[in-house]
Amino acid sequence: GFFLAVEAIKKLQTQHPEIRLLVVGGSQKRLHSLQDQLGASYDWIKFIGTVSDVERYFAAADGFLFPSFSEAFALVEVEAAACGLPLFLTPHHGSEMILENGINGRLLEFDVDSICLVLQEFVEKKWLPQPGVHLKKALDVHAYAENLTSILCNAVPLKKEVPNAD
Repeated sequence: GFFLAVEAIKKLQTQHPEIRLLVVGGSQKRLHSLQDQLGASYDWIKFIGTVSDVERYFAAADGFLFPSFSEAFALVEVEAAACGLPLFLTPHHGSEMILENGINGRLLEFDVDSICLVLQEFVEKKWLPQPGVHLKKALDVHAYAENLTSILCNAVPLKKEVPNAD
């Protein structure tokens, strides 16, 4: 789905030339090949390559675009959500476990025009993710503590069996 992302953002750039695409991951050989295919006019794409500190790059991003056609389970989506990025994902195996459409991100169609429209809504702040929601059904440290406290405070004590002294 890389070229879906490229073409959608290229189209979005006609109205928002400040938009950039940061590509994290991939071998240097593959990235050079993509750069050669695209040419110099795609200078708004920055290819990073494989890194061990992906969270630093997530911190520099405004959203996570992942228009994949097929995934077994993309851990990178979980990492992006855990870093608080809004997710822009195509439907593939596992995305339904991470993405709550309209809440922490948007579900994309496999179509350049529709991807562009969804991203445009985000860029123009016509749609924004709900604050504090990063992972579907996941708990942050505060919610975990609240739930644990609630469980422990409302728990019914177990009856201790006292052996018969007879």
